[in-house]
Amino acid sequence: MIETDGIVTAVEGNRAWVEAGRRSSCGHCDASTSCGGSLFAELFGNRAVRVEVENIHNAKIGDRVIIGLPERMMISGSLRLYLLPLLGLFFGAVAGEYFSCHFAVESTEPWAILGGLLGLTATLFILHRVLSTNSRERFQVVIVRRTSVEVAVEPPVIAHEKE
Repeated sequence: MIETDGIVTAVEGNRAWVEAGRRSSCGHCDASTSCGGSLFAELFGNRAVRVEVENIHNAKIGDRVIIGLPERMMISGSLRLYLLPLLGLFFGAVAGEYFSCHFAVESTEPWAILGGLLGLTATLFILHRVLSTNSRERFQVVIVRRTSVEVAVEPPVIAHEKE
């Protein structure tokens, strides 16, 4: 299980919102000054991420908790979000090349590019439909355990309260 610590910032029924800080591994290796990862860490900072989890441990606002995601879900999600679009791009380009040769088109490269873009777009559309309908619960972050109770937490600011 991939775990990180966080603080419960809101509770709604059996759901809780946990705020966890982003961590960068920059500074822990010899290449940290010349690495592209350290550049992104500086650009985007270490802002906190807020996730919704099922509150099976009855955590209250201000509780410190450990949240986790099973490794197999991380690997499965990575394969879906990286490998499948790449395959769609590749097979779309191959199909575009094949059909342009089949119809005796003089220049096949624009058709391969168009086929690749169509394959990528179709794959992303299908992934969006599949992941938004039936995979939400499978890729759910869970509260593994509570580590301590009641840390002072500012109440969350709701967008319409700012106006």
